[in-house]
Parts: sequence; C-alpha cells; structure tokens
Amino acid sequence: MKGFQTENGKIPFSLLRDITIQVTRIAESTLLSYVEGNSTIKRGKTPTWLTNSLDFKLTGIKKGSTVLELEAPTLKNTIGDFQLPLFQDFDSEELNNKTALDLSFYAYDQAITNSDNSHLLDKNLLRELTRLNKILDSEKAELIFESGKNEISIKKEKISEIQILEQNSPNSLKTQIKGKLDALSHSKSQLELITKGKKIRAQLSANLNFEDIFEFFGEDVVITGLAHFTPNGTIKSFEILKIRISEPTDSYFEKIPTPIFPEFRMDKIENKSKANGSRLSKLFGQWPGDESTEELLELLTK
Repeated sequence: MKGFQTENGKIPFSLLRDITIQVTRIAESTLLSYVEGNSTIKRGKTPTWLTNSLDFKLTGIKKGSTVLELEAPTLKNTIGDFQLPLFQDFDSEELNNKTALDLSFYAYDQAITNSDNSHLLDKNLLRELTRLNKILDSEKAELIFESGKNEISIKKEKISEIQILEQNSPNSLKTQIKGKLDALSHSKSQLELITKGKKIRAQLSANLNFEDIFEFFGEDVVITGLAHFTPNGTIKSFEILKIRISEPTDSYFEKIPTPIFPEFRMDKIENKSKANGSRLSKLFGQWPGDESTEELLELLTK
C-alpha cells in the first residue's frame, strides 16, 4: 500500500476490512467466471471448491509503505475436476499452479490491456473491479499486488478506464436458443450447446440438475435461459432455466443471441477519462480537448 493516509506499518481495522472484503469478492467473481462462465456471486451455500479456493490468510504486516503478506491455496488443490482450458492465451497447466488471487490479478490486467480478446471478463466482474476505487482514499493512493514475478498496480486513473468499459459492456440477456446439448467429457458439471457448428458453454441454473435434463442429451432442443457476454459482445456462456425438445417451427432460435449494448454516452467517457496517458488518450491523441464530439464519433464509426 502506497500513498494512503496511514502510518507505515499500520492499518486501520476499517481499511483492512474493506480491502479483505473487496479482494475476496473479486477473487470469487473471477473464479466463478473461469469455472462457470458467469461471474455473478450467488446467494446461498457456497460450494466447497469455491470456499477452499478463497481461504486466504493474512500472515504479516510490515513497514515500507504498509505491506500485507497473504497466503492463498493453489487452484490445483481446490477446483479439481472443475478445471477447464478456458484461456487461449493462458496455459491451463500454469494456471493450475496459481491461486484465485493470481487469477484476479490476471482479470484486472485484462481489463486495462486486452479487454476485447478476454474470455474471462463480463459486466459484473468489471463492476467488482471498479469497487476498488472506494478503497483508494486519494489520487496518490496505490494498491500493489505482488505474486512471484508478477506485479499489478491499482490506481484511481486505471479504475476510471475500467468504469468506462463496464458502463459500455452488455448486460446478460434472457433469450432462447436451439441446438444440441452435451456434457463435457472432462467435467462433472459443465455442459456445451452446439448450434450451427459453434460450441457454447452452458451451465444449469439452481433449479435444475443433471437428472432433469439427461433425456435431452444429443437431441435437438430449445433452451430458455440467460446469455452472458464478454465486453465486446461475444457470448461466453448460457445459463439454462428451461429446456424442451425442438419443433419444426423453432428454426428461428438457431440464431446465436446477440447482446443489447448500452447507449453510447460520449459525455460519460469525457468525464471519466481525464487521466493523462490512458488508452483513450493513445487512441484519440490529446484526450479530452483536441477533437470535437462530432470528430470523435466519426472516428468511432470508421
């Protein structure tokens, strides 16, 4: 912790509480996105694999500025059969030897550097990341996370960029889709829906179990559920609420769901992107000030 209005080597209980709560929420949200394809933290009993993955321990507090030492279990010891090769740009065996905190740092880095190609991010996870802003008590405040050779720096100016991305990311959409349902061979809980040659990750909602849908495996079905999207609108997973055998008139539902993006708000981007050197500055030159709104909109439509 650097730049906080606290004495080196000391931390108020209130700040420690806020940090531990939000860091744990981000880790939980990120891990749910990785394992289930939907980062929303659910109410009710937490699965054992998730509880074990979030069993972080504070092992020390040191000066310079204020250093919190944490211990976290590795994913290979907590998620077991839930392991899925989700990231095309992240070796699954390497990730298997990391922790839920490492995965969280990876999500933060994706949000500020590679959001368009991330299979991990969605609107809810981005919202959890932006809540770190409440912990930073000034523009000088900085949270630095170190794990092995990796280091992530969190500042208000970077959180502002993530807020823009979150505001312009699509919400989940209740819809219907037609395809064939199958179970992944290396997982006891994951499903996939095949439609028009495309495979979509699927997950049962809380009101369904495998016994309810076993008869539908391999059949042409129509599924009602929630489509979850990445920030750029690619479908990342489908949460199954209802399922039925398809009929000849259901060909319309073969279309892969597309999101409804929020209305583009240039005024929000102008207000949120005042930090020098941001990605928006690199995109438009000097931001804001040199280009008119009309010029910016023209650039965006090219």
